[in-house]
Amino acid sequence: MRSAAADLGIAPSQLSRMERGQRSIADSTARRMSTYYSVPTEIVDLARGQAPADVVAILQRHPEEIDRLREKYGQ
Repeated sequence: MRSAAADLGIAPSQLSRMERGQRSIADSTARRMSTYYSVPTEIVDLARGQAPADVVAILQRHPEEIDRLREKYGQ
């Protein structure tokens, strides 16, 4: 964790709190995390509680899909 935090330019305690959901992740840190962990930025955004804009738009146009998703994947 110390190595990852150093590479990301943040304190290890800060990274630990981010991983546990106890600290928010700034946009710039989210982009660095995405690159560092080789995952799409959307994955980091989901960890931040942010859904991609196109997914939000789809659900806004088709709100009935929310119940279907809950049935399929649980709450």
